[in-house]
Amino acid sequence: MNNFRKDVIETVRRWLKRRPDSRDPYARVRVPVRKGPGGRHDAVALKEPD
Repeated sequence: MNNFRKDVIETVRRWLKRRPDSRDPYARVRVPVRKGPGGRHDAVALKEPD
């Protein structure tokens, strides 16, 4: 049981101290996803003025 506890602690420490794979500091930064029209109320078709 004691070895299991040590293994878990070491695994968590390694997980917290991970470094990015590349030298790019923004490699792991997520980019927000742009969504299209959501439904009827979002999609609007306007008639062009004459």
